[in-house]
Amino acid sequence: MALVHFLATILAGCQPDPAAQMPTTAPAAVLLSTPEVSAAKAARRKLMVLMVRVQIETFELPIGAASESDQIWTYLNEEPVGTQRGVTLGRNGIRIGVGRAEDWPDLARVLKRLKGRRVLGHTITSLPGATKVVMLQAKQPPQDVFTFYEDLTGSGKRYPAGDAMLAISTALNEDDISSVQITGMPQIRSSEHRPRIIRDRSTPRIVDRPELFNFEPLTFRLEVPSGGFVVIGPSAEAQRPHSVGRSFLISKRKGMSFETVLLLMPKVRRVWAEVPAGSASVAP
Repeated sequence: MALVHFLATILAGCQPDPAAQMPTTAPAAVLLSTPEVSAAKAARRKLMVLMVRVQIETFELPIGAASESDQIWTYLNEEPVGTQRGVTLGRNGIRIGVGRAEDWPDLARVLKRLKGRRVLGHTITSLPGATKVVMLQAKQPPQDVFTFYEDLTGSGKRYPAGDAMLAISTALNEDDISSVQITGMPQIRSSEHRPRIIRDRSTPRIVDRPELFNFEPLTFRLEVPSGGFVVIGPSAEAQRPHSVGRSFLISKRKGMSFETVLLLMPKVRRVWAEVPAGSASVAP
């Protein structure tokens, strides 16, 4: 949380939302030891569950501040995403880097100098492997988006009105559980809901849900060391009309264009939960 507190000091704006706290079972107050109480305690045991909390900060910068300048990226390591995948993301208007805790103060000052404005801050907490979504651009009109692939081919598609999001999931490194692996994928969720058939406990039923369009060729995976953070922003190709970066990371308001820069700060949390004594372990 030291990064978040420094962020609040350096940048003007709202204070970050308090970190979401996972509920834990408070120990029961036992005034008298009885056979019934002893049996109840024996029937349950405490289990440590590893959760991942990700603090998410969204910044808005003047057009070109991130995409046409290396001032932000100088403090970041872009190698963890992989050379080939980094090139492909860049051609699609997306740039990703990993920062160290000790580099954050300098990067925060750069954001302030570039007139970066913090527009949103929130926290998500989940078990490793769970998928969460981060909103990037809400309520977009129908649009044409062109995607480049690693084999240097590309294709375009017309997408319906909806929300441009980033789907993320986390995993733990068995050799170092203080570090967090993050997997992300751009995704468009349609505003219109359509009926579809799903199976619920082998019973088919009709549900009304939005349609999801996944940009699977742009999926990225990287490892964040303890205290580190991830920055996701537009590359120079985001200036190109119909690029993925332009659709997801550039917005327009009152005739002016702005760039979105996303900051992810993951941290492993240990939560104690009471479970039946005979149950299998649920800790990762």
